[in-house]
Amino acid sequence: MGDRNPDLIYSVDITGDWTEPQLRDLDHRRDLFDPLQMLWWIQYDALERYKPFWPQLRQLFRFYTLEEELWHGLTPEDIESDIAIIRSLSSQPDPEGVQRLQSVLTFLREREASA
Repeated sequence: MGDRNPDLIYSVDITGDWTEPQLRDLDHRRDLFDPLQMLWWIQYDALERYKPFWPQLRQLFRFYTLEEELWHGLTPEDIESDIAIIRSLSSQPDPEGVQRLQSVLTFLREREASA
């Protein structure tokens, strides 16, 4: 696979219902992921279902709960600013990064409304 590029990070969004064979297949391919820097986005309840199928893959993971670890200091204004920057740098009207940040923005607004 070559040398690791420290500036390259892959973002993987694990959505939908994964079957046991699919989950086991990811676990068996663990060595393919080892040289990569990756962020895997998985809903907490799904992660609890998936972890038993990933005894090897889990060795590569560090788990973070966004609500506790990453979103503590984020504001909707921060995310709106990031969305504006991504849009200004992209030739696409709604790039993937904007779509992901829209989800974060929705969460933050709902968190503020319930507080």
